[in-house]
Amino acid sequence: MKHIDLRSDTVTHPPPEMKKAMFEAELGDDVFGDDPTVKELEALAAQMLGKEAGLFVPSGCMGNQLALFTHCTQGQEVIIPDDCHTVVYEAGGAAIISKVQLRTLQTDEGKMDLNLVKSKIRRDPNDPHFPSTGLIWVQTPSGPGYVLSLEYLQKLKEIAEADKIPVHMDGARIFNAAAYLGVEAKDIAQYADSVMFCLSKGLCCPVGSMIVGTKEFIEKARRNRKMLGGTMRQVGILAAAGIYALKNLAGRVGEDLKTAKLLAKELSNNMHGLVTVLREPQINMVFFKVNHKSFDHDDFVKYMLEKGIKIIAPSKGTDVWRFATHYYIGEKEAMTVIEHMREYLGKLVSGEQ
Repeated sequence: MKHIDLRSDTVTHPPPEMKKAMFEAELGDDVFGDDPTVKELEALAAQMLGKEAGLFVPSGCMGNQLALFTHCTQGQEVIIPDDCHTVVYEAGGAAIISKVQLRTLQTDEGKMDLNLVKSKIRRDPNDPHFPSTGLIWVQTPSGPGYVLSLEYLQKLKEIAEADKIPVHMDGARIFNAAAYLGVEAKDIAQYADSVMFCLSKGLCCPVGSMIVGTKEFIEKARRNRKMLGGTMRQVGILAAAGIYALKNLAGRVGEDLKTAKLLAKELSNNMHGLVTVLREPQINMVFFKVNHKSFDHDDFVKYMLEKGIKIIAPSKGTDVWRFATHYYIGEKEAMTVIEHMREYLGKLVSGEQ
């Protein structure tokens, strides 16, 4: 049975044309620097984001941790959003790998208060009491699915530049953000010294992420990648998937936003008045709540799975659901989801569930 999978855009798998590119990829030993397909991917990623150089890494987590490790020295402080991926989902790696202190700031719709950011910068080399600020972190789209404006990113970069502090951007879904803003990815990336973005989310690659930045930064990151065990040998077989994705799929993620908006509209208007969509989708994700005293998270997940639809319940302590659209979720699949969800909630209303 082929499932409709709304758990994440990480569940995407290579389409046939991508598999063909992987099968036919020219390979070499990337540790020796002679895999031509990896070199092509790294150059293409850098060019698309307006940077000098790129580096292929196994995962987005490693990409972010490499950015910390490369930008900072031990004991420095990083100003970072408290709801970003690195703080919430990367297993405390910053404390182990880079040995830096994370100065977390609350966000409003994904944005740290710029005045607060400015006030938290600590750069006095003559004061032995305080850590120095080594990096400012930004994530767009944010964890809760907000896309930051170019104006905000520009102001944040100006604050950082005034104190000669680099900015790293976790741009895991930067092409989704670009689709929402109607710009190119490089228009967003220009406001960061380094950017990480994922190939294995809505771009359908089986594995991998990219870091881009200056040549000097990337060469240092390449050495650090070796220390973290992130170098691979004939990795062109994976890089070929990334090349295909950047050339053919990065420009289509706007379709996923359209599907997310369709889901949001149907959830708002076609669910017996029981569903509250929390906000208009800005990327390929719909966040919503179900308002009924008898609604059971686990039972709903089980019911939908029986109908061939994979979803995940909200994290412990929250009642916010997330449906993620991607390459394999179009209008037909979205409406199938709506049909079965409406049926389930209808039973709640009638007291049958």
